[in-house]
Amino acid sequence: MAPVDASHGRLLYENACIACHTTQAHWRDKSIVTDWPSLVGQVTRWQAIARQSWNEDEIRDVAAYLNQRFYRLPAPDRT
Repeated sequence: MAPVDASHGRLLYENACIACHTTQAHWRDKSIVTDWPSLVGQVTRWQAIARQSWNEDEIRDVAAYLNQRFYRLPAPDRT
């Protein structure tokens, strides 16, 4: 498993996700993201819905970007 790359995650997110929702999706009161595993789970879920076919490293990269930008959740060392 490669180390996460939040910069790469940002590129993936901006190219595939931001067109469908704004940053408000990450700030809503009833967020279902509560920890690192739930964040990775949501990225996994939504990339599949968007038919992105990201691999595990790409999913973790996007999760790392979102965590850095919005959530600030504790994440494993290798995330």
